[in-house]
Amino acid sequence: MPYTLAHIGYIIPVKKKWMNYFSTTGLIFGSIAPDYDILFRLTKVRFHLFQYDIKSILFYIYPLAFFVHLHFIFFAGIY
Repeated sequence: MPYTLAHIGYIIPVKKKWMNYFSTTGLIFGSIAPDYDILFRLTKVRFHLFQYDIKSILFYIYPLAFFVHLHFIFFAGIY
């Protein structure tokens, strides 16, 4: 996707259909986690540092989204 925050638009139907099964913050952070490497680099280079393979998803994207979600819950005090 050309714009990282557009990923959040895809979680709205999921959240509407299964309101009680998924955490909104988890879905939001999980949807933008693949682009964290682009978001937090302060250069104009727009390419990913990793490939989208199962190894990157399991060892980079998923843990990063999980820990950012936990940080948001515990330090922001929002459930």
